[in-house]
Amino acid sequence: MSEDAPIPFDDLALQPGEMLHLHSALEVTGDFLPVGLLGYLRNQTLIVTNPIAAGKVVQVKEGTPCNVKGFSGTVHFTFKAKVLKVHAQPYPHMHIEYPKLVHATRIRKALRALVNLPATLYSPLTRKHTSVVLKDLSVGGGQLILQSPIGRKDSKYTLSFMIRLAEDLEEEVRTEVIVRTLDTQDARGAEVHTMGVQFLDLDKEARLLVMTFVYRQQLRKE
Repeated sequence: MSEDAPIPFDDLALQPGEMLHLHSALEVTGDFLPVGLLGYLRNQTLIVTNPIAAGKVVQVKEGTPCNVKGFSGTVHFTFKAKVLKVHAQPYPHMHIEYPKLVHATRIRKALRALVNLPATLYSPLTRKHTSVVLKDLSVGGGQLILQSPIGRKDSKYTLSFMIRLAEDLEEEVRTEVIVRTLDTQDARGAEVHTMGVQFLDLDKEARLLVMTFVYRQQLRKE
C-alpha cells in the first residue's frame, strides 16, 4: 500500500470491539465521537454503538451522513457513510452503510507527540510508586521527567498514565517498560532529570489508544 491511497474496507480486517470515531457531516464543528464496532454484514451494513458525549447517548437520526475514521495496525483510515437504521433495544446501536473503499494513510511507527501527561512508575523491586511527567510519547515508548534520579539503564518498571480521547472519555494505559536512557541537564540553574523508556507489552487496545492520541496531536499541529 502507498502512503496515501484508497483500499478495500475488507483489507482492514477489523474485529468486533474495535473503536471507530464518527462525526455527523451535517455539523460544521464538533468532535469525532467514539463508537464501538459490534459487527458487520459484508457489503451491506456495519453495526456500531451509538456515540456517547458527556456521559449520555447521542441520538443520531436515520439518513444522517457521517464521516468515520479509525486505525488498524499502522493504518489510519477514513470513509463516508449514511446511517441506515437506529435501534434503541436491547441497547442503542446503529446500522451504517458498508464502505467498499476507505481512504487509508500509513502511519510511521516512530510518529511522536510532545505531551505533558502525569504518570506513575512502579518498581517491582522496591515496590514504590514514583510520580513522573510523560513529555514525549510514541507507540514504542516515551521520555519521562523525574523529580530526582532513580533506577539504572535496563531497569524495568510498570508505567501507567491516562489518555483523553474525548471531552468525557479517558482511558488508562498501563505497560511494562525498560529504561533505555538516563540523563541530567541544567535548565536555568535547575537540574532536570529525564528517563527514556521503551514499551515492552502494549496490547492491541493500548497500542490503538496511544496511536490514536499521538496522531490527533499531530493533526492539531497542521
